[in-house]
Amino acid sequence: MNPACKGLREQVPDNDKRTCACKRSFKVLFKKPHLMALWLWLPVLWLVACAARADVVALNQINDPVVVGERLDYLEDPSGSLNALDLLAGDRAEDWQRSTARIPNHGYTASAFWYRLDVANTSPSQQYRLLEVGYALLDEVDFYLLSDGLIQVHYETGDRRPFANRPIAHRNFVFPVSLAPGQQATILLRVRTQSSHQVPVTLASETAFFVADQERVLGNALYYGMMLVMILFNLFLYVSLRERVYLYYIAFVFSFAMVQFHIHGLPSQYLWASVPATQDKMLLFFVPCITLFASLFTRSFLNTRQHAPAADRFFRVMTVLSWIGMGLSLVLPYEPSILYSLAVVIPTSTACLVTGPMLWTRGHTIARFYSLAWFCITLAALLLAFSKIGLLPRNFLTENGLQFGAAIEAVLLSMALADRLNAEREQRFRAQQQLLEESRQRELAERRLMHAALHHPLTGLPNRTFFENRFEQLFDRDIEPGRLMLGVIHLRRFHEVNKTLGHLQADALLMKIARSLNDRARQIPGAVLLEEEGGAKHCLFALEGVSFGVLLDSGANTDILAHFETLAQQAAQPVDFNGLNIDAGGVAGLSALVEPVYDAATLIRHAQIAVDVGAKQGTLITCYSDSLNPYNARRLRLAGELRKAIEQDRLSLYFQPKICLRTGAFSSLEALLRWHHEELGFIPPDEFIPIAEKTGIIRELTEWVLRRAARHIEQMMDKGLPLSVAVNVSAVNLRESNFVDRLEALLEETDIPAELLTLEVTETAMMADPERALSVLNRIDALGVRLSIDDFGTGYSSFAYIRNLPVREVKIDRSFVMKLDQNPEDLIIVRTMINMCHDLGFEVVAEGVENQAISDLLSDMGSDYLQGYHFSRPLPFDQLSGWLAGQRRSTPGTQGYTGQTRSGTSDAV
Repeated sequence: MNPACKGLREQVPDNDKRTCACKRSFKVLFKKPHLMALWLWLPVLWLVACAARADVVALNQINDPVVVGERLDYLEDPSGSLNALDLLAGDRAEDWQRSTARIPNHGYTASAFWYRLDVANTSPSQQYRLLEVGYALLDEVDFYLLSDGLIQVHYETGDRRPFANRPIAHRNFVFPVSLAPGQQATILLRVRTQSSHQVPVTLASETAFFVADQERVLGNALYYGMMLVMILFNLFLYVSLRERVYLYYIAFVFSFAMVQFHIHGLPSQYLWASVPATQDKMLLFFVPCITLFASLFTRSFLNTRQHAPAADRFFRVMTVLSWIGMGLSLVLPYEPSILYSLAVVIPTSTACLVTGPMLWTRGHTIARFYSLAWFCITLAALLLAFSKIGLLPRNFLTENGLQFGAAIEAVLLSMALADRLNAEREQRFRAQQQLLEESRQRELAERRLMHAALHHPLTGLPNRTFFENRFEQLFDRDIEPGRLMLGVIHLRRFHEVNKTLGHLQADALLMKIARSLNDRARQIPGAVLLEEEGGAKHCLFALEGVSFGVLLDSGANTDILAHFETLAQQAAQPVDFNGLNIDAGGVAGLSALVEPVYDAATLIRHAQIAVDVGAKQGTLITCYSDSLNPYNARRLRLAGELRKAIEQDRLSLYFQPKICLRTGAFSSLEALLRWHHEELGFIPPDEFIPIAEKTGIIRELTEWVLRRAARHIEQMMDKGLPLSVAVNVSAVNLRESNFVDRLEALLEETDIPAELLTLEVTETAMMADPERALSVLNRIDALGVRLSIDDFGTGYSSFAYIRNLPVREVKIDRSFVMKLDQNPEDLIIVRTMINMCHDLGFEVVAEGVENQAISDLLSDMGSDYLQGYHFSRPLPFDQLSGWLAGQRRSTPGTQGYTGQTRSGTSDAV
């Protein structure tokens, strides 16, 4: 037996000290004679009233819990002013009504209700039972036990009264009922509350009551334990994944559990027994918390912003209303606050119930578990809500459905989160697979581009760039001087063959000669193997045009010159081609690797000088020596006079327009440096630019070009021609410590918009010192100056590197463009370059456009800008303005300049 109950059983007799204050007040009546008569009639009236009532409950026949709601009489007291004495007087006998509900439920009402139950002990022994009012949210619950017209026992309890007032320490309101043998009594209950007025009354023996109560406690413990497991599990996921949707789920489940916790009355017993008003406030607070976190969870989990914008707007409104409800719960009385919360709960639950299936039908499979979860919880919530407002009778389903629904929902939502996690993982896996495939395709494309950039497009032999890179890998400065030699073979009459046979036949002949020379070079002892690809071994590499080279190691062959002579003789012999003996005019040159020459470029240049000398002298093989170099004295002279030309302003800038295919207008220019020497005449840029770089004059030269370009930009702006001008920058400039500072000072000094100036940098220039180059380019980009990669495709062409550069433009080298309409391989390479550059966000400029056919091909492939002799030759500035004015008067388009096809050396310097 419960100790508290046992103590109370000993206090039940009439001489109990805890009899009601009303009982003690009756003594006052006996002291007043004029009230004595009325007092004597009260027992008589009470007995008459008892006799008029039926359905007396025999306590001795009740053991297991029995719900006695249908055996209760009730009386409504709208003013709440009646007391037990008024009811004992018997003048309200006609106001009593029989309850027809198993559990009386009057919804939300301000009236007080009195409930009456007649009990009797028909056994020969004392009977002790417990009466439970099983709804913990009732504000005032007064218990009266009447016998012989007197109040034998009186208790005043309720969730707004101190917990210590309860006769039995229990989360619900439990009262002891003890009757002597043959005793009859009436139980009166006065109930008044701001919450839903529900009065489930149960009678049971003490043992049966606590057995049943322990079963309920066990069920509640299982429920709270499961909710706690869901919270902890998803808290672990939140800590691991840092996704807010798990936090919303945790808060939602916690809020639901707290509402159930307060409905069960546990906080009044264990948390704030001395401050009972907190019970209602906390319940009112957590109800809008449910709608708040349900809305946030739904928006985050289903991504309603993207998949259901209208629903997303609705849930945002519900979120705001929930925040308001949380604030109002702290200041409003119980009834308006709970009605406000229910007014938010019902549409929110309905929206959740509708949104999930709607997205499910649209193919969002992650909404399936969500839909099932909200169907369960919404149904349970609606049953509870309708029960609270009196539309449904209070029963086991309405009171426990929310608990079952919440538990099922917690499990289903956890499954939904797991399903979402699996879906995201699968999506990430597919995305990773796609990225890997794209990376593989990009790598293959880069390899093809790299192969194209490092090999001759026709013969497939390694080109000059390949040889220079390979040379640096194979040899260092410790090699013995004179050991390495480079042999170059030039087919000096092949241009005649080209004009005679045509391009197709000439190309076939060139491939035959290249294969033959490579096979012969492989037989030379000491010939350095440059590449072994697909079973093919290449000792021969292709230089510019129809020149080929072979690197010879005399350390492996002391008679290397004799073997090379046989190779040169083979090149000089006529070739049998389609029944014709064709003489390509092979001539050879040799250069040795001696101090101070350690780079491949110089070795090649020396060999080419030897070839030129041999071609003029008519010798088959010529070995290079300084005495044969006609450029030494000239180079020294040019180095000295170039500085004077800069100081005396004897240089000039020519401008070649670039057409924008999107607008059809000439929107930008490339500045090309020209030097017309008073005695030597035109000095090509590819001759004096290397001199400037090697002698250190490149700094002053670049400064002059930038200042002159800025001045011309200002002049064009004054004429209403705000055209962008591109200027080439040397690799040496990128290594200067104050290059960016001088550029910034120039922009401030001239006050031209930075976006009208473009700096073109070659790939090779950036690869000399990639980290420093990247730092310098980032600083230049921060100034607003556009950056462009020049001669793209002839250098390293690494997309892995250039994608990290702050460049906006890529210029495809003219070597890929000039024969685009004749060479299918060039067409594939250029199309691939354009597509990959666009994918990386770069604009594409194609230079070297020589005819309308090439222009049309590039336009179809999506090139952004075109540049070449087909539109205009490089023009001096005084002619440029007139040319541009003429272009503006004519119809814009790519049918502009149709002059001669350019030939000769490169202008883009």
